Amino acid sequence: MEKKPDYILTLHTGSGTTPVTPEIPMITDITISGGVVSITATNLTNTIKYNLVRAENLTDPFTNVVDTIVATNQVNVFEDSTPLEGEAFYKVQSE
Repeated sequence: MEKKPDYILTLHTGSGTTPVTPEIPMITDITISGGVVSITATNLTNTIKYNLVRAENLTDPFTNVVDTIVATNQVNVFEDSTPLEGEAFYKVQSE
């Protein structure tokens, strides 16, 4: 069974309101080129603000890597131009 978010976003339009349940962001691709880590995230909701965060291991706190972006498509690419040496854990979260 797919877990649904426990919140509902209501968008206000000129003619009323439309309830929208944002999808849970998913990282679907990670590439490294020229020292830059590019992370493709899907299931983004247009007009919602997202951050890319990372941690060196899962017991450390996640820190912001990319300034907040506003999704313009269901798929967006985030770039980490200062990746950690070795491994890192990434996640995309709404602001």
